Amino acid sequence: MPLSVAKVKEIQAECFAEDVPLPAAAHSFTEKQLIEYFESGGKNTPFAPNTGVDSAGPVEWEVIFERVVVRDAPSTTAKALGMRNKGDIVTEVTRQGDWLQVEGTGIQTEGKKWMLIDGTFLKLGKLLRPLRTAEPRQSGPTPSVKSPTPGDLSNSFLAPICYEVVHTMVNIRESPSVDAKPLGVTHKGDKVLVSGRQGDWLMLSSMQATGGEAFTSGWMLHNGASVGLRKALLTRYEEELPGGTSYQVTRSGTCEAYEEPGGVGVGRPLHSLQEGTNVEVVAECGHWVKLKASSGPRWVELDIFLAG
Repeated sequence: MPLSVAKVKEIQAECFAEDVPLPAAAHSFTEKQLIEYFESGGKNTPFAPNTGVDSAGPVEWEVIFERVVVRDAPSTTAKALGMRNKGDIVTEVTRQGDWLQVEGTGIQTEGKKWMLIDGTFLKLGKLLRPLRTAEPRQSGPTPSVKSPTPGDLSNSFLAPICYEVVHTMVNIRESPSVDAKPLGVTHKGDKVLVSGRQGDWLMLSSMQATGGEAFTSGWMLHNGASVGLRKALLTRYEEELPGGTSYQVTRSGTCEAYEEPGGVGVGRPLHSLQEGTNVEVVAECGHWVKLKASSGPRWVELDIFLAG
């Protein structure tokens, strides 16, 4: 008996897998197969749609449904970018379950574009069919995923920032991908230190302790829109300090202040922050302190008060 949408969602929640995309054929899985799929981070699909092509995977696909939506993420709740009509041809970039990342859509917006292959789950039937296959893939073990180094990040922070988990549960993964191995799970209200950001993913600070476990590395999805949740999973956490709190500068030399914690962008030297000076502060965010000031950059590294 096919699984209901409610049952699929229930199993997804029980597996702490809200950041793993739902495959279009989820209703055809057994409960055991669906649990294995979620616990693998979406890697272990019990069966692939019968496309009639070899394992090398199709390169070109034809739209065989009247109209198929092009979306900005592999989810039926993701933003619609446009439509492709029956008979149109698109080129496969990569595949994730029943979704294709495609080129040749004629849509000029930037970013990735995705189309659903099989709409059976939506009572639509097949939407796309393969026309041509790629060269056979090289045999052998699948190469391991290398976690990006801070130099690969779109934003690498000078010092860690604190974030709070605001979704019910969010996975920690080995690399910035919903297909990556899950390392652990965080719950609503947990605080984590983050040392960098890559797209919608946050890189945990080295040896971040979470839920009683320590991780030498790990990534967490920050924005749930890419997996159909349409909301933030984590938000920056600022701890307000009691009024009148002041810290003494212990670092010699010029200190710089930034518009936001993290130190991304150009810092402004604050010559008033000299060694031995006491300054009033209003909040902390990880390894950053917010100065009491009416305007201008207000965030400085906590280290300037701890050096020496």
